[in-house]
Amino acid sequence: MFRRPDAQMPDRLDKASKVLWLLGVNHVHTGTATYINIALVDALGRQGIDAFQDTELVGSADFLMADGPYANLSRYFFAVRFSRDCEGLSYCKTVPMEGPRSLSLSRPALIILRAYINPLTGVGPDATALLNFRTVTTTPQKDARAWDSFERSDTLALFNSSCTEYIYRTTLCSTGPTKECCDAIASWNREGCWCDSIGQKLLAALPIGVGPAALVGVARICSQRSNVSCTSEPASEP
Repeated sequence: MFRRPDAQMPDRLDKASKVLWLLGVNHVHTGTATYINIALVDALGRQGIDAFQDTELVGSADFLMADGPYANLSRYFFAVRFSRDCEGLSYCKTVPMEGPRSLSLSRPALIILRAYINPLTGVGPDATALLNFRTVTTTPQKDARAWDSFERSDTLALFNSSCTEYIYRTTLCSTGPTKECCDAIASWNREGCWCDSIGQKLLAALPIGVGPAALVGVARICSQRSNVSCTSEPASEP
């Protein structure tokens, strides 16, 4: 099995009118996987909310590629959506704000693609043979605010940064400053992610309720950082 998290920052559906696009390659149709799915996950609750199976991706990119020079290749791609309201949107799944499998407006969403079994080798696909998918979050102009737009990071740098791994681990802090949470923050602190450019972009992408102020508060409880100034010497670990 091969499992790849989205190489972009966590996405936010913090407005009812936002649409989260998922764009990528259907690895089943390219012959590099027997089955794939792409799921929206509550990053803090560590719970899957909903997912598209590979059979649901078929035909989703047709309308974007129609009449273009590569229209005949559209079967190899997908373009699906998650939104709070999918009325009038094809290839879209609604993300509820309440209920057992829901995502409130304040919580960040992660997108995870899983690809299983290369039919030629009988084992999971080689990660280097799979093109990364992308996410694009759109907001209608009438609802958009300045903070709904931010500079896209270098995908490769973001994916290779240890800070990206540690920001995912800090989801363990959703239940408080447990040992696992404090261990994750210790790693974040040790790698200098508070002041690292990638780390700062990851923090900025989190909703206000769960990101950087909340993380700093938990870090102080864990005694992993005594101040938040990047011009100061980093706090030593206990």
